[in-house]
Amino acid sequence: MLNNPNMKKNCLVEFKDKSPNPKTGLSHENKYRYLGECKVKDPQTREWYEAVMYQEADLGGEIYVREKNEFNEKFKEV
Repeated sequence: MLNNPNMKKNCLVEFKDKSPNPKTGLSHENKYRYLGECKVKDPQTREWYEAVMYQEADLGGEIYVREKNEFNEKFKEV
């Protein structure tokens, strides 16, 4: 379950920590749209796990999938 179980599709989310990623230098200033939950298969273990789909706020932008626990740790609703 997400940190906010009432999160609606297309609501805006953002990184909790806006500092640039120390490994990549990429900014965490962008806003994203929450698209919903899904399952993702780990290619090494072949096990399915819970994940979240989100998209750059400009519709038509990149779509990303992140493991649900990590999404909850890193993102907050705007």
